[in-house]
Amino acid sequence: MRAGCRVFLPKLRGLTIPNPALRATLSRLLERVLNKGKIMAKKIYTVLNPVEHDQEHFKVGSPISLEDKDATPLLAVKAIELAVTQIPGAAAAPTDPAERLAAIKEAIGSLDKGNAALWTGTGMPKVPAIAAVTGWDITQPERDAVWAEINKV
Repeated sequence: MRAGCRVFLPKLRGLTIPNPALRATLSRLLERVLNKGKIMAKKIYTVLNPVEHDQEHFKVGSPISLEDKDATPLLAVKAIELAVTQIPGAAAAPTDPAERLAAIKEAIGSLDKGNAALWTGTGMPKVPAIAAVTGWDITQPERDAVWAEINKV
């Protein structure tokens, strides 16, 4: 499959895909194939100065999800700042459901409550913000379950 990508990838260079959702999906798919199924870890940053990344414009104060290789030059010129702090050693997703929910709860607790980019309009933490802290993907139902537990009266 990797050899096929070598043939296919040069054809994609210079190709403009106007639909941002399709462009992002294709980009993630190619990253997975080229990295042998490993998803590159991304972190969420807050934009300090207007940024253009992957033909998409990001305004001051908006969140942007980047890999380290893309974030490094932007951090150097202070165009972005890390929006959340990752929990050390949390790269592998727990297999036990109780441990998984406990880790999600800890991640939510570590989010900056003053950073609106990490929260929805209804005050719930955004799923990508939690995932950036845990280091692994979470689902909206998992976030909702933990959020309901946190907000029990």
